[in-house]
Amino acid sequence: MGNVVAINACGLSRHAFAPLPGGGHAFARALSFAASLPGADRIHLLGAASLPAGERPASARSPSGAELEVIGVDRAQWSLRELVAALVEIAGPEDLFYLYGDCPLYDRSLAARMYESHRRYYADYTFADAYPEGLAPEILKGSLARELPRLLTGGDGAIQRDSLFALIQRDINAFDIETIISPVDLRLLRVQLACDTRRNYELTRRFMEAGATEEAALLETVRRRGELLRTLPAFVEVQVTDGVTQAVSYSPYPKLVPDALERRNEMDPERFRRIVEQLAAFSEDATVSLSLWGEPALHSQLPALLAELHRHAGLSALIETSGVGWRQGVLEEIARSSDNRITWIVDLDASTPELYRELRGQGWEEAHATCERLLALFPGRVYVQAVRMASNESDLEAFYQKWKERVPNVIIQKYDWFSGFLPQLKVTDLSPIVRLPCWHLKRDLVVLLDGTVPMCREDLAREHPLGNLFEEELSAVWERGQALHVRHVAEDYPALCKACDEYYTFNF
Repeated sequence: MGNVVAINACGLSRHAFAPLPGGGHAFARALSFAASLPGADRIHLLGAASLPAGERPASARSPSGAELEVIGVDRAQWSLRELVAALVEIAGPEDLFYLYGDCPLYDRSLAARMYESHRRYYADYTFADAYPEGLAPEILKGSLARELPRLLTGGDGAIQRDSLFALIQRDINAFDIETIISPVDLRLLRVQLACDTRRNYELTRRFMEAGATEEAALLETVRRRGELLRTLPAFVEVQVTDGVTQAVSYSPYPKLVPDALERRNEMDPERFRRIVEQLAAFSEDATVSLSLWGEPALHSQLPALLAELHRHAGLSALIETSGVGWRQGVLEEIARSSDNRITWIVDLDASTPELYRELRGQGWEEAHATCERLLALFPGRVYVQAVRMASNESDLEAFYQKWKERVPNVIIQKYDWFSGFLPQLKVTDLSPIVRLPCWHLKRDLVVLLDGTVPMCREDLAREHPLGNLFEEELSAVWERGQALHVRHVAEDYPALCKACDEYYTFNF
């Protein structure tokens, strides 16, 4: 018996079957690649039952014209545990190639080099590192595939793109591992050449249109054509209220809006619905924050806003709160209608009431009580956060240790001086040696209460407005940001950007 190929076809999105430049679609290309792999004599489609009618082939042809049997493998559900069970079932005495059915740009030359190294050094597992995702398969010795069940622990959940590597890492010293390293380290760019979302499909299509369909051309295009990397908004911050419950010392908002503690203006649910519907149609998937320049607890119809988000399967919510100002029963109402798509961040910043009061003002007891309620109502979805700055640096270890004993999710956030609007209180410089185009221009969208879309959250004075979502289509507003992104790619930065050190921080 020869080598086995496992194609993960579990729950492929419609984008895996959308036409691509040069003909065909991602799934057809992945199947053709699988048939070309060295020594392959069987191809197993994991999750074959979920494929659209007419897309489940019984055979595939290798480059030499030989026919390979294509076998469907199905389970009642596809957790990591089910994936491992399937790999154990199909693994033969030789090697197993593992790849995804929505990646059209797997490189045959790279796979051949990987396999040569895998065999030469008698590796148990071979993978490629620092390449864009979707360019290289993973290779396992058949005997390693049968070892995977012992590496599973309780609670192993959904399959991730790095699930096999993460699993093997649990006992990494027990295996011989070979790595093929990219000549150009592109990990920082987080490029995903997969047709799983509209965002990644658009990115993949652009590279193919640019003629970047093989390893060398792809690496060069990713490195040299940064303007192609801005696709669709992935993180959207919406100001749903302009009031706050605390004049936080490190926030620019109370200084920008002196009466912020008294304000209670809020976004009408109908206007919010229009934003959400445009986003769902344009991006399809995104995280929406309801915490921009205002305390979400003060919105009188917050459950209704969240209900609008929940109507769209690809959208999830982020609520960052002081924990102060929540009306009785609102959190419980949200929990009853929640479907596990809300992430909570509670800003606490200090381990003692005295320092808390210095940084945030009154509300220590209420904030901590709210945090306890959230932890009970939304298990695993609540993060406790402190902003790291000179004012609380000596307290951060105590803060971290205190909360790490209670919850796994503790965030130590970097300080933002908003391009000089606030005093510089950062403790250390975390910026990369070589500047890269701003992640926020590339992925984020900011919407103010009146519908105005500034360049980014740092654009406090609205010096670079992109438009207004209550007057224009989201697509037109988003497209205007491309010119600013192209300037960043060319290392030509507006004055606001030159003084900013948030460009390398990444939201969702």
